[in-house]
Amino acid sequence: MQVKYYLYYLKQNGADGFIGELDFPALKQKTIVKLEKEDEETLEDMCNKISELCKSDKPPEYRKKGICKNCAYYDLCAIV
Repeated sequence: MQVKYYLYYLKQNGADGFIGELDFPALKQKTIVKLEKEDEETLEDMCNKISELCKSDKPPEYRKKGICKNCAYYDLCAIV
């Protein structure tokens, strides 16, 4: 989704028609990433939700999930 956001950002700024590529050297695999219409709608919705979150007076309530302990951002997200 991060690569799709970059493609979306480029399109919003007049650079349309690009594709992305994810390269996994250890697996000897490459994946082509294209921005589809559904992706654009999802990204617009995500950006709107992020904007609303930034405008709110307080952060959302913390909800601990099963994957939290293994997340690379665990220490930045919520120190319990």
